[in-house]
Amino acid sequence: MDPQTYMPFGLLENADLSQVEIFFAFVSPKSGAGRQELTIKGNGEVHLFKTENYEDGVGQGRRGQLEREVVLRLLDLIESTTFFQLDDEYPPEEGHEFARRIIRVNIALDQSKTVEVQRTGVESFEKVAVAIKLAAALTLPETLKGRFFANL
Repeated sequence: MDPQTYMPFGLLENADLSQVEIFFAFVSPKSGAGRQELTIKGNGEVHLFKTENYEDGVGQGRRGQLEREVVLRLLDLIESTTFFQLDDEYPPEEGHEFARRIIRVNIALDQSKTVEVQRTGVESFEKVAVAIKLAAALTLPETLKGRFFANL
């Protein structure tokens, strides 16, 4: 297949990407800490959301829009990592409490993966996290360098 028309995860070239969702979140173990969430949907919609405390449903948000091709290349990168082969959870090492970082990738109803990490050094997870932030920053530059999120 021509590399320029490669479709990740076996998707067809004219596939409806409405079920695709890529979600990245930071959840602190500190009581009263807020949520920090980044979502990229198959239609290219990007949503940044943060709250002051975890239970608070009211927070600050930003919206942006990516081209379909950017979403497809992000999926291509995720497919090229071993993300879908990772364990579902990487707990903190003994005696260390870390914030949880969560990545969920939904391709279709029967093709989904959620990974929760509470430590450093999970290479495929880190690659996917960086790619998600970079893709979101193409439409919302404040995604990077702590300009919107303190920790994500």
